[in-house]
Amino acid sequence: MELSLWQSPMKPGQTRTLRALIPAINQIGRIELTARQYETVRLPEKPSRLLRIETQTTLADGQTLTGTLWTDPAGDILKEHNRELDLVSFRASKQMALEASAAARYDLLADLFVPVKRRLEEPYRSRRIRYRVRLSGDDPARVFPSSPTQTVRSTGPETAEVVVVAAGPKRLDQLPQATQPPGQAEREPNSIIQSDDATIRRLAAEAVGQLGDPCEQVLALEGFVHRFVEVDYSQAFASAVDVASTRRGDCSEHAVLLAALARAVGIPARVVVGLIYTEGSKGPGFAYHMWNQVYVEGRWVPLDATLALGGTGAARLAIAHHSLEGASALSCFLPVARVAGQLEIEILDAQ
Repeated sequence: MELSLWQSPMKPGQTRTLRALIPAINQIGRIELTARQYETVRLPEKPSRLLRIETQTTLADGQTLTGTLWTDPAGDILKEHNRELDLVSFRASKQMALEASAAARYDLLADLFVPVKRRLEEPYRSRRIRYRVRLSGDDPARVFPSSPTQTVRSTGPETAEVVVVAAGPKRLDQLPQATQPPGQAEREPNSIIQSDDATIRRLAAEAVGQLGDPCEQVLALEGFVHRFVEVDYSQAFASAVDVASTRRGDCSEHAVLLAALARAVGIPARVVVGLIYTEGSKGPGFAYHMWNQVYVEGRWVPLDATLALGGTGAARLAIAHHSLEGASALSCFLPVARVAGQLEIEILDAQ
C-alpha cells in the first residue's frame, strides 16, 4: 500500500483497490482506499494539511478491518488510525522515536476487560445466564454468533440479548446434532496444532489410557491438560509442541494443547475465542479467553482445560471458533480485539 501511494499519490475523490500482505496476521487482504479531502491534522511536531483516506481491508475469511490514513501531497503516510483496536500511529524522526517515553502497549489479556455491576456466585458452574450486550458502532448480533450453547437476538442497532447455557460431554442429550460437521482443518495437524508430533501422540495416549468411549476420552484429555500445564501469563501464543515442552501457558496454550491431543486420538477439535467472567482488582467483569470445542457423537461439545469442570458453564460469551489452520491462524484474535473498548455487558439473570 505504501509503495502504491508513493508511486501515485491519491487526490480527493479518487478510489483505489489493492491486494497486499497484512504482516500482523500473515494474510493477503483486499484493500479499498477512498480519498476524501485535505484537512488540518495535529501531528507531534506541528499541524499539517493532509489528505484523509478511508481504508477497508477484507481478509480471505471475510473479516474486515477499517481505518484512516493521512498522507502528504507526495503520498507519504504521516498518521494512521486502526479503528478496530483504536490505535493511532504517527511518522516520526529517529530522534523522536528513540526518546524515552511512556511506551504505548496493547495486551489483549489485560486491555480487553469489560466490567459488570453484578457479581456471580459460582460463575463457572452456572447453568443459564441471560445478558444484554451493547456494542458501540455495530450490531452485537453480527459479532456474537448463535450456537447450540449461545442464542443471540438483536434488540436494536447496537444492542442484543444473549442467552448462554452450560454444556459438556456429560450432557450430550442437551446439544443438538451439528449442522456443520468438521472438515479436514479440524481433523488434521497444522503448524500450531501439531497432532502428528511424536510427543503429542505420546501424551494423548497417556491421557486416555484404555478408555474407548469418546466422551470419556475428551474428559480425560481436559483434565490431563489442566494438570499438565502450569498457568503462566508471560507466555506468547505458543504451539502445542512448545506447550508440551515448557508445560506453561495461559488459556490459549491450554486450548492449543487440548486441540492437539484430541486430534491425536482421532477426535476433531477447534479453539473458541471470546470472553469469560472473572473477578480481580478491577472488580467483576469479562476478559479475553480461549477454550475448545470437540466433535463427539455428531455434536460440537465445549471443553475448557483451564478449569477442567467437564465442559463449560454459562459465564462466558463466544465470539468465534477457529481451526488455527495455515497462515491465517493469528486472525482468530481479530474478532475479539475489535470489541475492545466498544462493548458493554449487563447480566440480566443467572441460574
